[in-house]
Amino acid sequence: MFRKRGLMIVAALALAACEQAQMHGPIVGGSVTVTDLRSGVVSHEGTATATEEQTIPLYGEEAWDGFSDYVKLLLLGIHQFGAPAFDADSWYLMAVEGGEELDHGKTFSLDSQPFQVQGSVHALVKGELLNEGSFTLSPVTEAAWQFVRDRVDDLSDAEILAALDDIAGDLVGDVDDNGSVDYADVLTWNRLLHLPFLVADANAIDDLAAAMEEGQSASTVQSIAIALFSTDSPLEDAETVFADAISEVVQRACGPGCHTIGGIGASRSAHVLLPVSEANHITENVQMYRALVQAKGVEFIINKATRNGVSHGGGAAFRSDADAAAFESFLRLL
Repeated sequence: MFRKRGLMIVAALALAACEQAQMHGPIVGGSVTVTDLRSGVVSHEGTATATEEQTIPLYGEEAWDGFSDYVKLLLLGIHQFGAPAFDADSWYLMAVEGGEELDHGKTFSLDSQPFQVQGSVHALVKGELLNEGSFTLSPVTEAAWQFVRDRVDDLSDAEILAALDDIAGDLVGDVDDNGSVDYADVLTWNRLLHLPFLVADANAIDDLAAAMEEGQSASTVQSIAIALFSTDSPLEDAETVFADAISEVVQRACGPGCHTIGGIGASRSAHVLLPVSEANHITENVQMYRALVQAKGVEFIINKATRNGVSHGGGAAFRSDADAAAFESFLRLL
């Protein structure tokens, strides 16, 4: 028992110093590419996640033969960049494409016939973490990437992180046990080690992994991923609440001369309200707030609008506690 526990610790430590790529199980022989998110320049390519033949010499044949399948799975599919080579403050998109997937059946044992991966798995990672080498590419990092993929050009680096932090709780729990759930937990999550911390529907995550494995279209992968972030309340309910209780309030508090087309605040933020004279103003304004919530998070918006106008040029927009509470409730439907 002690020997097995010791091997588990060794495996976990080895994993903590590297990146591992997973779909349903670890991927060996997958091609690794890292692209600078802003410039689109490929910063690294040409290496692959480690196969069994590459991993055995690190531990010795005799020791390897004594490892359980579970420990072997922890040690396979690992990748290391070597000397740090990435700008610590920049965002990068890491991808592992192709290769062979082990434990396709999710039994925590080595498959007799590895699954041939046709697609890829992605993770959006800061250069600092790439240099440290301590995260896992997985369906949950894929889901997070797909969530922001179409909006990265419109978001600052800080806004990207805020958006990723905001949706992390839809995917995983407090994996790193620091008392909060944020994007670091998404990057830390590893199916082999942290399966109980999965918050997203397990079947939906499996569907996403299957689409990635099979190399389905980018739009298909994205649509499966985005569904993981659906709220309990459909958009129609949010529109009803907005029309009945919020629209008049925000038009009065935020609209005149400020957050309307041509207003002072329109050129300074993504918060631009269509006036009530527009026939589709309810739907369009709800969609605007949905995008704002996804980009900034509910707390950021509430702080700007209600808490004495923190960092808000126009001061606190909502003077009534009842209006502020109703507005916050609406935002949490989105």
